[in-house]
Amino acid sequence: TPPPKEPTPPPKEPTPPPKVQPKPKPKPQPVYKAQPKPQPKPQPKPQPVYKAPPKQNDDYKAPPQQQQAYGGGSGSTDIGEAPKLSPRKEVDPDGTETIYPTYMTNLCVKCRTHHKLRNYKTINYSSKKFQVDDMEIQKRLEDLAKNNISQRGHFVIDGSKRFAYVLVSSPHEWRGACRVNTDDIQDATNVLKYIEQNTNNAVKDVTRIQKFNWDKNFQALVSAIRKANM
Repeated sequence: TPPPKEPTPPPKEPTPPPKVQPKPKPKPQPVYKAQPKPQPKPQPKPQPVYKAPPKQNDDYKAPPQQQQAYGGGSGSTDIGEAPKLSPRKEVDPDGTETIYPTYMTNLCVKCRTHHKLRNYKTINYSSKKFQVDDMEIQKRLEDLAKNNISQRGHFVIDGSKRFAYVLVSSPHEWRGACRVNTDDIQDATNVLKYIEQNTNNAVKDVTRIQKFNWDKNFQALVSAIRKANM
């Protein structure tokens, strides 16, 4: 009898391959940016200064012959040099400077036209861009003359329109108020002093005031003031 066979051992399980460990990813390194070098600030270029065009000769008109002499009759005389007013400067946001001329915009006067009778006439000059109520100005002058507050001074109408005024009683009676485009009282006063001095010089030797040409007198003075500040 053959000997019994030995039992066959179970097959060995295959050895699993070793697990491959993933390589750790390197941590991102911080990137440092170099600070930019400070650049010098550019110096601003000088802005050009523009001078505004001169005021057109369309506000006051006087015949050419009235620019050298005024008044007429025995009171005629030469016109002195009119005051030159300080120009006005405006600066735009970009730095551009513009120079604008300063000039008289309004003149309202009331003058006596008879040496015995209390006859008067009113003369009003106004720039087209600076219109005012002439009657209101004349009424203000009338009130100042009646109340006899002060021979010279200034008043304001419409909240911002500034007028210098003068009340003249001799050598002949007249009164007036004037305004400049900047509403500067000192400039308006200087203009009015020029008008007062020249007008009083023109009428000082006039006996019968009805012979004196008030219109020609003030037209010539207004023309001289305009020309001096163009």
